[in-house]
Amino acid sequence: MVAKRKSERREHFRTSSGIELPVDFNPSNSEPVEYDRDLGDPGEFPYTRGIRHNMYRGRLWTMRQYAGYATAEESNARYKYLLAQGTTGLSVAFDLPTQIGLDSDNPLAAGEVGKVGVAIDSLEDMLRLLDGIPLDEVERIHRARHLHFSARAVPALDYRHLCVLRTGSPELEHDLD
Repeated sequence: MVAKRKSERREHFRTSSGIELPVDFNPSNSEPVEYDRDLGDPGEFPYTRGIRHNMYRGRLWTMRQYAGYATAEESNARYKYLLAQGTTGLSVAFDLPTQIGLDSDNPLAAGEVGKVGVAIDSLEDMLRLLDGIPLDEVERIHRARHLHFSARAVPALDYRHLCVLRTGSPELEHDLD
């Protein structure tokens, strides 16, 4: 028994480059595939089959929450709550002064401190933010490519690195690249 096919939404589908796409890709309408070059094994370059050899059979995908507000202590409590609810990764939302490299007491930061994210002005702030967070268990609390702030706020990334180093966890040192 053949399932009845629904009609297409459009007559033609094209890539953003204007290349028309067939209904499906099969040997009659595509170029031969060289396994190692074009496909590769899972967990191996060119990663067309995923970044891990067993993908989500070995570990579920990261459920990351983007959060942060007010003070480091208030955001820390929120992170602990999220982790207790099953979140497996965190991305820190920094306030606007932190994002542009201003300390909270700078006159230009007036009215913006802790409004759209957490204010981080020092290593002590970052230590309070991450206090009691199991950095060795949380899937990338945040890395350079996950940080949502400008390059002028590099000290926040440095603070995070120092927090990781203070845990003394060798498993986390690779996360500092």
